[in-house]
Amino acid sequence: MASLMGGEAKTIIRVFLALQTDGGRKATMDTVTSIKLSERDLKRFQEIQKEIGGRYSERNKAVHGAWGTSPEYPDDLLWYDHRESVAMFPELMDKLGANQRAERQAILDAQQKNLRVYNKRDFEDILARFETVYSDLETFTKPFVGPLFEQMRA
Repeated sequence: MASLMGGEAKTIIRVFLALQTDGGRKATMDTVTSIKLSERDLKRFQEIQKEIGGRYSERNKAVHGAWGTSPEYPDDLLWYDHRESVAMFPELMDKLGANQRAERQAILDAQQKNLRVYNKRDFEDILARFETVYSDLETFTKPFVGPLFEQMRA
């Protein structure tokens, strides 16, 4: 961003980092890029941002999910979105009667279908997606950032 704005890098970076919210940072970046980039470059940058957003979502899902193991899958990890359990509780609470055991079990069985099984290859694929999108970003920004690093070295 500093190289796009053409200003003194340290100041611009500090101002950008002083923004407290991701929304504020994104809005600032969107504004600067829409002013400074060509239409072609802006379109490509937005494609990369969208892909990074997908990776960010994937990262949050992994970090904030519940992970576990099972003897049935000794070489794998099981993942579950614990928010689905929270959403399921009111439905279960409506089925507390002694004669509703089968209905409760059906709800629990349906929840088991939401478990995801991850193996080593899945994690390698996730890592490859992250590496690809950040490589794309590095390739895209290199013409802009390269001169900035030269300025900082001088």
